[in-house]
Amino acid sequence: MLLNPTTRLPVALAKAPANRRQGFTVVEMLVVVGILTVVAVAVVDIFASVTRSQRRVYANQQLQGDVRNTLERIARDVHQGTIDYGYYQAQGIDLTAQVNVLALRDSVNQPNRYRENGEAIEVSSGNSGIWVRLNAAAVKVVSFRFRIAPRADPFQPCPNATCSGVPDEQPRVVVNLTAQVAPRLGDPVTALTTQTTLATRTYRR
Repeated sequence: MLLNPTTRLPVALAKAPANRRQGFTVVEMLVVVGILTVVAVAVVDIFASVTRSQRRVYANQQLQGDVRNTLERIARDVHQGTIDYGYYQAQGIDLTAQVNVLALRDSVNQPNRYRENGEAIEVSSGNSGIWVRLNAAAVKVVSFRFRIAPRADPFQPCPNATCSGVPDEQPRVVVNLTAQVAPRLGDPVTALTTQTTLATRTYRR
């Protein structure tokens, strides 16, 4: 083996560069880029999924709260007042079927009205004739109907001594409400359907 007289190393080693540098190959770079891309896509997908879930939860909470507040207000007015049978008679509305207006009289005999107007639930109190929206703008009303029983006023004056023909039962209202909310364009619609029965607490005979 030939030795370099200066370094006393083999000639092949003596001729090698002192600071040999080695970079990444194209294949290694492609592998790294591919891994980073997969990780980035996964992170973005997880973030988007969490964001959508949060929007759905918020929309569901908003919808439930809106419907609950509306039904609580109607329940309070029904419990504290009476059904305005005179309104339905004057309007020629048949109470054998569901109606789209709930007509009540409060404790001082002032009218309270509830109705569906497009995608809104509206209420009118007193004789002002002004209708006020109850539900939030994001909440869309699909259906808002009432079934009133009995069909005739049980508190009307008896036509005879036995009060035959006059219902002997407490007035009640079955409220059917379907509403929905879409938190953002492209997100799935959150819908809620509820039914509740409310009875007046006023009785007079």
